[in-house]
Amino acid sequence: MVVVIFYSLLNTIINDNPRLTCGLDGAPRQPIRVVLDTTLQINSTYNVIKNTDTKTIIITGSKYNSKNAEILQQYSHVELIHLNTPVINLPVALHELGKRNITSILVEGGQKVHNSFIDSQLFNEIVIYIAPKLIGGADAPAFFNGIGFDKLEQALQLKFTEVKCMGTDIKIIATR
Repeated sequence: MVVVIFYSLLNTIINDNPRLTCGLDGAPRQPIRVVLDTTLQINSTYNVIKNTDTKTIIITGSKYNSKNAEILQQYSHVELIHLNTPVINLPVALHELGKRNITSILVEGGQKVHNSFIDSQLFNEIVIYIAPKLIGGADAPAFFNGIGFDKLEQALQLKFTEVKCMGTDIKIIATR
């Protein structure tokens, strides 16, 4: 079983430039990083490329930046997967990961990535952390977006399997 961090590129990597590694000191191994980048905007200046602690797989659509691809192919820890569709098709992307024996993933992303997995029902469980802070407003980002459901009976039913206090936060695990 391989644990993967699956991340949305456009906002998080470009704005925050994370390393996408396990933040625990002395971790026995780092997870494989998988980045969804439809047009291959990522380049060698970002930490997920500069940091060679673990493998980085970048999944693109068919209309990717070939100049960036040429540069990234020079890094031994980077693998590019180019899909045959202009946008990333999640079932196809997951199939490609399965061919590489990646069978367990942790999706950590923004609302667009979360929404894609929820809409496609390509998840087994959702882990949510709630901090005792009130933020938001009409335009505040949510955990996921999308059209939602017109009626309550159409909603995706989840089952809470764990609710736990972690310091001042609450951790909730829900399964389908």
